[in-house]
Amino acid sequence: SSFCMCFFVQTNHTRKELLFLMFKEINLRNHSSLHKLFYSLLASGPTSAKENNMKFHPINVPTATDLFFVNQLKTAILTGKFNLGDKLPSERVLQEQLQVSRTVINSGLKKLAALHFIEIRPRYGAFVADYRVDGDLQTMNEIINFYGGHYRISLLNSIFEIRKLIENDVVRLDCIEQDEQCLQSAISNMQNLAKATNSKDAAQEIFAYVHSLALASKNYVYPLLINNFKSIYLTLGEWICNEVDVNSISEENLKLIKLIKSGDKNIAIAYNNKLINWSYEILTKQ
Repeated sequence: SSFCMCFFVQTNHTRKELLFLMFKEINLRNHSSLHKLFYSLLASGPTSAKENNMKFHPINVPTATDLFFVNQLKTAILTGKFNLGDKLPSERVLQEQLQVSRTVINSGLKKLAALHFIEIRPRYGAFVADYRVDGDLQTMNEIINFYGGHYRISLLNSIFEIRKLIENDVVRLDCIEQDEQCLQSAISNMQNLAKATNSKDAAQEIFAYVHSLALASKNYVYPLLINNFKSIYLTLGEWICNEVDVNSISEENLKLIKLIKSGDKNIAIAYNNKLINWSYEILTKQ
């Protein structure tokens, strides 16, 4: 009704003023059954917002020193400088070597333990953990966003195996769907790659190319998975582009698109496997 509209439109009025306006409208329309209700509302007077007394806790922001210590140990673990099961130096030794407080060492080790990179055994010390056993989404995100050197060979191998599982099925679906628009985007990405003047820009084009192929698959999950692994694609892309001429990468991937357009799933998947193995060999120098 119009008296309800009056309530919502006249937002510049106080509560009591709004109620008067509503009451006036009711009187004009002779809604006698609502008179008593609005008399009681008017009598209650204006209300004021009550202050919320919820208690806030202090924010503990890690210092640059804390982050550097955690990243230094995480990098040593992910690059293979520490092996699974290795015992880390004691807190006292780490404190002396790094010239930081015992608090920084202690909190850093706890952070790494929470990420499942190390295991703290009371009275025995800290040991490099097998994060495959207890690792979770946080652990995976740390690995995905790692940018401190080359992955250890075993971890790199696992990453490329996952690439094969996802990308080979993407290629299979691309051969079926024949999405011309997305495939043309992938071609444009490879043409831009050939013009890239630095490895960072080149890596962006490689990622965009893989994502375009994922979109071409018409599968709703594959593009999201590729986006989730964007940091890994960019990191590996930079490393590869520092080792190989970008024109070679562009030419090889354009050949793959031609095979996809031919519709021969088996040949296209086999060629994609070849490209992934080629990238792996470049990074591992095998």
